[in-house]
Amino acid sequence: MKPTIYATSLLLAAGSGPAIAACAASGSYVQVDPRTILIGNTACYPTTPPYENQEQHFGGNTGRIIEYKLAAVADPTADIGGYTTKTLPNGGTVTYNYTGASTFVYTIWGTTTAVPGTYDFCNGTTPLSVRVIVGQAAC
Repeated sequence: MKPTIYATSLLLAAGSGPAIAACAASGSYVQVDPRTILIGNTACYPTTPPYENQEQHFGGNTGRIIEYKLAAVADPTADIGGYTTKTLPNGGTVTYNYTGASTFVYTIWGTTTAVPGTYDFCNGTTPLSVRVIVGQAAC
């Protein structure tokens, strides 16, 4: 989820994915602790192929982001930055720091706290729908 795609997607994603209450608790749609779904797993954007981003999360509460590719010469797998999670009483935040780019802070919302699953990464009330899969693997 490169920053340029995130920035563009945030502007276009209103109403996409499982956004039931525009990044606010409603019924089974709740804020999720980012550590529960991200650490050791891969975030896939968009939620279905072709995937523009496949970000593998290595580390613990603070770690590295590896953009998975086919390891082709023209499009190799690369370390693209880092992330930090912060736990709050009803969920938490994840901060992405992309190498040579901007920083993005999200709350994560969904109807499940289990992986795999589809979640809304929210910066304000605009959701970005992301699928998270188990482990560091290709989406």
